[in-house]
Amino acid sequence: MSIVRDLLAEITRMPDFVSEVNSSENLVFAGVNSGDLIRLIAEIEKRYRTAIPADRVETLATISDFEALIVSLEKGHDSQCG
Repeated sequence: MSIVRDLLAEITRMPDFVSEVNSSENLVFAGVNSGDLIRLIAEIEKRYRTAIPADRVETLATISDFEALIVSLEKGHDSQCG
């Protein structure tokens, strides 16, 4: 699993569900509650020692969106986070 899937499985305590969600599927529409998504964002901020601005958070809807954010943070290329 990816880092995002691992974190989401830990947060939701539903690893089977998380492993079946399509990477491009909207997580809220798939059944992930908004509180769990907030916890996911908070965990990413903690791990990467950054703050993700609200306008950037609004673009995070899918596992692919979160994975792209993490790749960007790991490379130090996400100028919207700080």
